Amino acid sequence: FRTHPPPHAMLRSLVGSEMCIRDRRMAIRETWGSEKYFPGLHMPVVFLIGLTKNRTEQETMERENTVYGDILQEDFTESYFTLDLKTIMAWKWASEYCSHATFVMVCNDEFMVDMFKLISYLKSEPKDESKINLCSNAVGFGVMRGHPKWHVSKETYEATHYPPYCVGSGYVARSAVIRKMYFMSVDTPMFMPDDAWIGIVIEKLGLYLPPTKHMFTLRPALKKSSKLEYLKSPSLASVTDVGSEDPPTIMQEIWKVLLTYHTVTTVQT
Repeated sequence: FRTHPPPHAMLRSLVGSEMCIRDRRMAIRETWGSEKYFPGLHMPVVFLIGLTKNRTEQETMERENTVYGDILQEDFTESYFTLDLKTIMAWKWASEYCSHATFVMVCNDEFMVDMFKLISYLKSEPKDESKINLCSNAVGFGVMRGHPKWHVSKETYEATHYPPYCVGSGYVARSAVIRKMYFMSVDTPMFMPDDAWIGIVIEKLGLYLPPTKHMFTLRPALKKSSKLEYLKSPSLASVTDVGSEDPPTIMQEIWKVLLTYHTVTTVQT
């Protein structure tokens, strides 16, 4: 956890959205990010955060990290437009401090993961360092010239369409693959959207993207995850930040459903 004094700024109270971000971290710690449900497996969770200009928020985050020790902060501004830097930050940390791991998962804090299914799925995966093991594939998306949010100039990327890429919500790859992506990122000019940029890194490495889009559930997460069809389906990840959904609450509710199902299944088996 590396802190840097934020620039002088007028102190203000934490707004609801900032509190919700802390609630998301707590929900992950208490649900799919908790090792207590998976004895014998070491699954450290690290939250990656940029700098904040709010001194009160910074101090609150430091106190939170004193308790949980799982927050990593780098010296770039926390913003949607620095997600590419945060991606490299994730790859760098995994490569330098968690290189012994078998798999690495990078995902947003709105992600709800059925770890019971994911662990089983990854255990069945053959050792192959030429692919991404799990991602929601996006194929055939055109480059949006002049878009107010996702404009990419021809100088930055000449092609009219992006290569296949993983939608940024989350993906899983072997540790060695993440390390290759980190090294390749140094020679790949960054731009937004970050998931399309990741696709270019993947293409340059010649990595294979498996057809695993059917394993992701988008909306509405709780309704779909509570159905028996989901519990028996290959789906193992849900995006909870959709429309009016409240990610921390939805995450807790889905986890209760999954715990009940897997406990009953284990007993019956």
